[in-house]
Parts: sequence; C-alpha cells; structure tokens
Amino acid sequence: MFRIITLLCIQLQFINYCYSQDSLTIQLLALEKDIFYSTSDTVKNSLMVQKMDLMMKNKSDNDLILKNCKRIDDQFIPDSVEKSRFLWNASVIAYLENDLYYALHAIKEYQIVSNDSSITCESLKFFIYSNYDTEKTKIIVSDLIKRDSIFEAYECYSNAQSYEVRQVQLKKALSYILPGSGMVVNGNWTKGLLSMSLNSASALAIYYLISNQLYINSLAWGSNLIMKFYVGNINLTEKLINQKQVYRQKKLAKKCELSINDCLLKYPINYKFPSQGF
Repeated sequence: MFRIITLLCIQLQFINYCYSQDSLTIQLLALEKDIFYSTSDTVKNSLMVQKMDLMMKNKSDNDLILKNCKRIDDQFIPDSVEKSRFLWNASVIAYLENDLYYALHAIKEYQIVSNDSSITCESLKFFIYSNYDTEKTKIIVSDLIKRDSIFEAYECYSNAQSYEVRQVQLKKALSYILPGSGMVVNGNWTKGLLSMSLNSASALAIYYLISNQLYINSLAWGSNLIMKFYVGNINLTEKLINQKQVYRQKKLAKKCELSINDCLLKYPINYKFPSQGF
C-alpha cells in the first residue's frame, strides 16, 4: 500500500511538473507571437523584456535567457526603471554565462541610467573586472573594504586571479635551447626528462646517418623528428606552464571561497523583477 501511495505521489509531482512546463511554453509562445506581429520597436522590446523576466522567474537555461537578452535594444525601453532593471539582469546573466564583454557593457550602462553605487552593484563589478582588469579590480576592492571589512575576502580572491607563474620566459627559452629543461624547471620532472631523452636520441640518430653519408635519410628523419619531438616539446612546455597557473589560481581561490560566500550571503546579487508579476 505504501509503495502505491509513493508511486501516486511521484506521478502527481511529475504531472504538475509537466503541466508547469507546458504552461511556461504556452506563455513564452504567446509572447513570441506578440513580438513577431508587433510593428512598434518600443512595444516589441518591452515584450522581449517580459519574456526575459518570465524565463528568469521559471529558471530557464541561462544560455537561452542570454540569447533572448541580446535581442533587446535598451534604446527602445523608454521607462528608466524598466531599462535599469533590464541592464542589471543582463549584466548578471552575462556574467553567469562568462560573456564578460557583454556583462561589462551592461553594468556600465546600468550605472549611467540608475546612478547606482551600492555595495551590491560594486560587488558585481568586482566579479566582472576580476577576470581581466587587475588595476580596476584593486580599486573596487579597496572601496568595498572601506565600506565593510568583510570584503577582505575579495582581496584574497583578486590576488588568486592575478597570480602568475614565475620565470615563464626563462622556462620557454630553456625549452628552445635544451628541449625538456623548461619542463623540469616548471616542476614536470618526468615529462621533462623524457623529452630530453627523446630529443637526445633523435639528435644522435641524425648524427649517425650524416656520419654514414645517408643525407636523404637524415633529412627525412630529422624533419620528422624535429616536428614531433622538438616543436612538440616547446608546445607542451607552454601548455604545462598554463596548466600550472590555472591550478594555482584555483587552489588559491578555493581558500577564499567560504569568506566570499559570507559576503554574498550578506550582500546577495539577485535578479531584479518588476513589483507586479505577470
């Protein structure tokens, strides 16, 4: 009996889920129909903002929300409140989808329209800028720490993001001069010594062929081995340096993770919805 009741409950939840999904699909299709037939750019963009709000409320895929977002031209949103709300949401969703250029453009436009310099706004700017502008990030962090010391966690995260592996150019130069040595200096001993061995063996093989006047064989052998081992060693060294940098950045950032969560709990970055629903 208990199993039957459990199965009925599961079926009921599934039916409710399907119905809610069907209901959402019907609403989205209705809005899309109105958008298609609308002859006014203002009305059309207003409808697309409504569609975006509906998708966010129902937690649609961020990728789909961003695609809809990019269809909207905020120049045709006359109401400043609706415009600023759209730009904020556009910035948040673009950041979540790692579209940093669009996120930065949206947050800049948002601040122009809204004059918002709140902690939450500056916090969102921090996350966007921390991916590519170290100096701007430091300024934002410094300002946030003055307003609340809890944002010292952001300074930790910023330092993690700006971390760079030491002696990058030296390691690359060594990989050209003595294949495998760049990897060894980078800490990849096994791969570095293996690369040294392969390149040394290749050089000896070519020397043996030349010393026996097998010039064509040495040319064919050499061109093949140079591309495979020597050039491959250079590419692999660069790849391993980048991997080490990413690994160290993630490791350092993880130390700040709990503190950053505390910041976001105190100053949450959420979507902005209209006061009245649909």
